[in-house]
Amino acid sequence: MIPDTSSIAGYTIFREEPNDAAPDLSSIEHTHPLDPLSIDEIRAATKIIRSYASPKTLKFNCLTLREPLKAEYSAFKARTGPRPARRAFAIVIERGNGQVSEVIANIREGKVEEWKNVSDVGPTLTLEDLDVCERIARKDPRVIRACEELGITDMEKIFIDAWAIGFDDRWGYERRLQQGLVYYRASPNDNQYAHPLDFSVVLDTEKEEVLAVDVRLVNGERTKIPLTSHNYMPEFIGENYIDGTLKPINITQPQGVSFRMRGNEISWAGYKMHIGFNYREGIVLSDVRMEDHHEHRERTLFNRISVVEMVVPYGNPDPPHHRKHAFDVGEYGTGLMTNSLKLGCDCKGAIHYLDAVMATGDGDPAVIKNAICIHEEDNGLLYKHTDYRDGSVISARDRKLIISQIITAANYEYGFYHTFTLDGTYKLEIKLTGMLNTYCMHPSETAAPYGTEVAPTINAHNHQHIFSLRVDPEVDGPNNTVVQNDALPSEAEVGSAENPYGNGFYAKNTPYKTSKEASSNYSHETQRSWAITNPNSINPSAKKPVAYKILNNNCPPLLAKPGSVVYNRAAFARKSLWVTPYKDYEIFPAGDYVCQSTGIENHPHNSNIVDWVNRDGNIENTDIVCYIQFGLTHFPRTEDFPVMPAEPVSVMLRASNFYQKNPGLWVPPSALCVDAASKDAFGEKKEEGGSCCAVSVVQSETSSPVESEATSTALFETSLTLSTEALSTDPTSEPLVETTPTTLIETTSTDVIETTATTEATTSAVLTEEKSTALATSTTTGAPTCVETQVVVNPGFDDNTSGRPWIHTGDTIQEVVASSPNSLGIIVGKGDGGLLRQELHNLKGNYKFSFRWTIAEVDQLLGDFSCTVQPKVGDTELPVIIPGPMDIGTDFKLATGTWSTESLVDLASLSIRVDCTGRYYRMKYRFDDITLTSVCDDDAEPLIASTTLLETTPTTLAETASTTLVETTHTTTEATTTAVLSEESSTTLAASTTSTEAEACIETQVIVNPGFDDNRNGGPWGYVGDNFGLDNVPYYSAPHSLRVIIYPSDSDHMISQTLRNLNGKYALSYRFKVQEAVNDRGFMCSVRPKIGDTFLQAAYLDQLSDPFVEGTGEWSTVDDVDQTEFKLIIGCFGQFEGLQLHFDDITLTEVCDTDLKPKIE
Repeated sequence: MIPDTSSIAGYTIFREEPNDAAPDLSSIEHTHPLDPLSIDEIRAATKIIRSYASPKTLKFNCLTLREPLKAEYSAFKARTGPRPARRAFAIVIERGNGQVSEVIANIREGKVEEWKNVSDVGPTLTLEDLDVCERIARKDPRVIRACEELGITDMEKIFIDAWAIGFDDRWGYERRLQQGLVYYRASPNDNQYAHPLDFSVVLDTEKEEVLAVDVRLVNGERTKIPLTSHNYMPEFIGENYIDGTLKPINITQPQGVSFRMRGNEISWAGYKMHIGFNYREGIVLSDVRMEDHHEHRERTLFNRISVVEMVVPYGNPDPPHHRKHAFDVGEYGTGLMTNSLKLGCDCKGAIHYLDAVMATGDGDPAVIKNAICIHEEDNGLLYKHTDYRDGSVISARDRKLIISQIITAANYEYGFYHTFTLDGTYKLEIKLTGMLNTYCMHPSETAAPYGTEVAPTINAHNHQHIFSLRVDPEVDGPNNTVVQNDALPSEAEVGSAENPYGNGFYAKNTPYKTSKEASSNYSHETQRSWAITNPNSINPSAKKPVAYKILNNNCPPLLAKPGSVVYNRAAFARKSLWVTPYKDYEIFPAGDYVCQSTGIENHPHNSNIVDWVNRDGNIENTDIVCYIQFGLTHFPRTEDFPVMPAEPVSVMLRASNFYQKNPGLWVPPSALCVDAASKDAFGEKKEEGGSCCAVSVVQSETSSPVESEATSTALFETSLTLSTEALSTDPTSEPLVETTPTTLIETTSTDVIETTATTEATTSAVLTEEKSTALATSTTTGAPTCVETQVVVNPGFDDNTSGRPWIHTGDTIQEVVASSPNSLGIIVGKGDGGLLRQELHNLKGNYKFSFRWTIAEVDQLLGDFSCTVQPKVGDTELPVIIPGPMDIGTDFKLATGTWSTESLVDLASLSIRVDCTGRYYRMKYRFDDITLTSVCDDDAEPLIASTTLLETTPTTLAETASTTLVETTHTTTEATTTAVLSEESSTTLAASTTSTEAEACIETQVIVNPGFDDNRNGGPWGYVGDNFGLDNVPYYSAPHSLRVIIYPSDSDHMISQTLRNLNGKYALSYRFKVQEAVNDRGFMCSVRPKIGDTFLQAAYLDQLSDPFVEGTGEWSTVDDVDQTEFKLIIGCFGQFEGLQLHFDDITLTEVCDTDLKPKIE
């Protein structure tokens, strides 16, 4: 790419070098339907449109993605419809006659689907259009003469800010006009806004012709140039900087970021969404969803969010200032004006950037590097409470995900920060900075009342900034209603029965039924807010519809008078809120064409928000769109000069009765997250235990009477240290047991052994032999009379057509089967999962669990697949079922298990989760007869009396109780959960085993077909991913190797093999390389080996490599492992269109290590 500095000064934009080769569209079938057009797609669309229009010559005003219809995209998401076609939308101008046309091109099919000529409209002024103004004005004799009259002879010192022109009655709307505001620079980096000149220019963009030079005379005189310098660059004011006063603030995330990218899709802290970008709106957030941790399901929030317009009307009525009302979105495009961001300056911390691809006037692709910044920041308190009775404190930290861009619109900079926080809140904050628009003052003038004299003879005029945020809501479903909320005092008089003390007040809720009703303004007197509700989804506690509330108190009214040009053009700014029925491609409230628009109603090619509202469509319990206006009125200050400190303005969408509880309760308290970087500012105080906040541990009545205070304290500190690793936000880590930190605090208060504290990233649940026996005894004696009871409601899905009280995620259907009237079907798409769940109450004792299942059908199966069916009661995972292709279409199979609890469990979930990966379109499971029956069985093996132990105790005691005797386990596993025997018991066991001679060890390679040499299909290797194959490459060390092709939108790929009969210590080795990268602009690939539940050391590669890169690891077990899975999980991210990786010589070899402690007999 080459910098585009010759034609667009000041913007870091890179043009792709000319390429006559056919565009590569091989990855188009893997592109997310909402992804911006790629470089090759822009080239392809340009070629299609030029070929169609030939022999006409065209100028591309815009070339961007034609987003699919909402119904198309919804069907694609639900896997009930095909992938939407990739289409381009272009506005083109015919050179010579200026005819404006709208074009839709189908990129895959290579054809123009629609060509429509439009009239009486003004397309966006692109950066190339704006560059015309300064270039031709400097050469115009009238401009040169106006400068000479002021004593300026060097025209290279003249700088002209190009603006759209609202209206000029000398030329009307037939010409495509610009106006230029003129400034002087005494030196190359001088601040031009300190030297405004007293004239402006008007020019024709298409003909590149200066039409007028308008000189403003005061009392018949010219106004002198303000020549005093007011600079802000370091070369001018460096001596004013004070070093050493501000110490560095560094933002570190030593374990990596908490978000994960898949192309333009992001997931973070339960949120999922797609990040789009286009020339006009800039950042577009789509398909915003949130995982509800209370209801254990994913819920929809917003279909689409973007800033669709803004207006900056200036308040000085004198010419030429009456023409100054900038519509920065519609007239110039916030996407086109986006800055290329700098690490550590514009964004600070651990940053991920996305580039933006635009089209030039010739239809060539151009790239804005680092256009979008994605990062996390601490956000202060999430919640906190101190119990003054016992001094206990609970406190959790909030954080925010920020998706941002910064634009330069002539003199102003705007930072757009789309922010999500852990309590489910979305906030758009816009920071205004840059330069005031200035004008020179004649000695006879005063700045008041329409401006401020920010420096001698420099006038900065009053102005407003009004933004329009378009929100296409999907609050818990597609049909919503907006309700106006006003805080009002009770109408009942003081002393009345209804309000005897006069203190009553309430929220008056007014549902909007039609668009005209919903056209409303903010009211400070009633603290007005608006709630986007779903009347079809009622919060069971509040008995109110679930909602997201619009909180917007930055609502300046448009101050231009009715009938004025800006009042007509900026109709959207007349109201704080508009609500309309959803209509595809009805997006921009000031019209699709804003330049030189008039705002007239019912324009055939340029309708606006007033036209849409005048239809007065139904907006009650239907698909709606909200336009939220917010901003500020700016009366300039001297503090705003010469460069403005950033001033924020924001609007917020916050959950209101949407969740059943505080949605941030899944976030661990600060006491569970030791912050090693925080310390006393002056080093005067030392915190005991290194905890983030003071937490009082109140001894339970059931605590052991022999527990010492020292033991309890030591345990709590150890638990905190270990929990830091267990709660790691590293997206590559997968802790085996999620509830371990809670289990530690509640149940391991006495038997901590010293080795626990020295084990990094290992969590230990400890039971002494004596206690274990006592607990087992207590659960089988003195129990009340047992009656076998089936506790599941509607186990056979026979009671109703909805399946209630079962809750499900995924597509579900009811089907008639032979064995019972109904069964439940779950349809899971590729890479998706499905979940069945029911809440059970008052459980105690021993239970048997059973259900019947079958794979009903698999659509478009292209290869192998891998599935797991995971039953779970409370936090206890029962044995996993792993179905395969041979199970498709078979009769129902019976699955069984047992579960028990010694203490009464008030509430627990019974769930069955299905997760599938592979090469198929979708898969349908059927379930029936799901039962959980209490059992009167004194011999049943009970669990420890705590629901938090249900997951950890049976799993860790059964699988890894003796693993702690092997030192290598602690060093090679990153997230191993271990149940440790007491010190006394383990010593006894160790003594009894050291005298036992270990079995003879033979070094054995256990992987089959390690070099992929045995056959052409790679067997017995399995894989998950879109592309997989074997290559016969002569220069490899082995005849064959494995090839994996990865596209940016792909999820992780995985190759795997089932291993059997393992016991001992093993060494892993493998070789891999990135063989080929298509349109690579930077990537990072990781290879994460995994054996069973243990991740081994990962390997990374960020460039093409030759020869192979070696990967190694170690793994060991002292238990006989009958069967486990070996996996290489492959993930790549970055800016590329395709990567080809090769793997070879994957071996896992048993190692004869005489120091290895043998298995306990």
